Amino acid sequence: MSPASTDNSPATGLERERIVKDVSRQGVVYAIALLVVLVMFLLAEFGPITRGGPVETAPATRSSTLFPQSTGQ
Repeated sequence: MSPASTDNSPATGLERERIVKDVSRQGVVYAIALLVVLVMFLLAEFGPITRGGPVETAPATRSSTLFPQSTGQ
């Protein structure tokens, strides 16, 4: 049994390099996932960014067709 296969032995150069690559790759994956979640949250909160800016809507009036006034009958 080689000393590198026991649990308490330090990692050799190749094993250490492999571990560092795995951990850094995992960090990149988590960073990308966090960025995607952040972008989705911002889009859900503020909507897509348009070049013309926010669309101005007409103020609601009493003669709105969505909620017509009763005729009193």
